[in-house]
Amino acid sequence: MSTELVPDLRAVVGAAVTLTYTHRDYQGEPAAPGGTPTVAVVDAAGDTVTAGSVSAGTGTGVYTATVAASENTQVDTWTVTWTADSVDHVETVSIVGGVAFDTATFDSLEPSTNGQWTTAEIIEARERATWEAEHITGRAMVQRHRLYTQRVDTPVSDLLLPDRDVTTLRAVVTTDTAGNDTTLTADQRADLFVTDAGYLVRRNGTHWPAGQVQVSYVHGFASTPSELVWALARRTRWFLNRYKSGLPDRVTSWTTDEGSFRLDTRPDRTGDAAVDAIYGRWRKKGVMWR
Repeated sequence: MSTELVPDLRAVVGAAVTLTYTHRDYQGEPAAPGGTPTVAVVDAAGDTVTAGSVSAGTGTGVYTATVAASENTQVDTWTVTWTADSVDHVETVSIVGGVAFDTATFDSLEPSTNGQWTTAEIIEARERATWEAEHITGRAMVQRHRLYTQRVDTPVSDLLLPDRDVTTLRAVVTTDTAGNDTTLTADQRADLFVTDAGYLVRRNGTHWPAGQVQVSYVHGFASTPSELVWALARRTRWFLNRYKSGLPDRVTSWTTDEGSFRLDTRPDRTGDAAVDAIYGRWRKKGVMWR
């Protein structure tokens, strides 16, 4: 039910992106490499994304390079390869369509938290809340890219994609059992559609051949629905305050003068009834609560 592998970095489309690499010794501690690392970036289609020169950052073994906003033009997935001491270190950057809310919106939705947290702390908590919501609902809160590959043992009429709310089919490549690739043209892609249940179907009724199909597509909300924004802000506040709850980490129930309470420990619940009700309404079709 996952919507996307968790990337090393998430960045908003249209903005300059700072890439950071920390070199480490054999014990995993920051250490200086033998020379300045190099960096190479490619997008999901395998095309080069130009990055600026690598420079030393703040701290031991830290290096940065910036991709200009002009190179960041669409929702995508980048593969970043840092090479240091003849060893490649590969990272993934998810270029997304936006964010569910900014820090000013968070302050307006959760006014009691104003001034308590830095921008960086709010952003980190928002990311945690976003990934949690996407795991529970099976839907992307913002537009994301996925490169999905499915094996086809026998010809089939439709393919089930792992995501809902597919907005753009960017590329489709079929590979037959002999290993020959065929890239669908724009006209052929126009003959495809994705059903509400997530099935990729050909309008002309022809089948997907045996072999393999790779689909590059964009999915998720172009604008996060308002009640989901409210739920995400509420969960962001929870993540910011999680160390101040006063409850032991492993507690499952507790008793106060007002009565006894039990935490919901299921993986598809937050334990907040108001938030869970919203996530339940937006949960993708065909997935049952556990």
